[in-house]
Amino acid sequence: MPNNINHILAFIQRKSKSRHVIEKIIARENTNDEIYNSTRYYSYQSFIKNKLSIHVNIKTLLKVLEHEDSGFSIFSVEEENFYNKVTRMVILYYLRQIAPLVTLNSKKLRNTSKQDHLKSQRFLLNYIIKSFGKSQKSIDSTLES
Repeated sequence: MPNNINHILAFIQRKSKSRHVIEKIIARENTNDEIYNSTRYYSYQSFIKNKLSIHVNIKTLLKVLEHEDSGFSIFSVEEENFYNKVTRMVILYYLRQIAPLVTLNSKKLRNTSKQDHLKSQRFLLNYIIKSFGKSQKSIDSTLES
């Protein structure tokens, strides 16, 4: 599972991997014409990344997904909550649309390892949906428009 979590973190924290998806979601979800944008999103992710341990597990993923008031953030609580919402949507999109394809097309993984990766991805997907209650239909409709 740590390998899958590392892939998730790389996807949400690197512009080269997720910028297009992030910008679509922010444009769709940002109804208040606030300062929310992809540049600030990646700054927020950098801020979060600096607070994480190098050893990742499900608790690490939850730290990325939940607001934790440290008192030192340059982001308002509302902005952090917005970017956390975007992050949850991006992770769900990644686990539903991208991760299975990457796993199945991998030349490095054996078939048994691929099955383990797919099971781990499905577990993470169900865990996040159960924890935060975001439906995939909502995410799909955001990305299709």
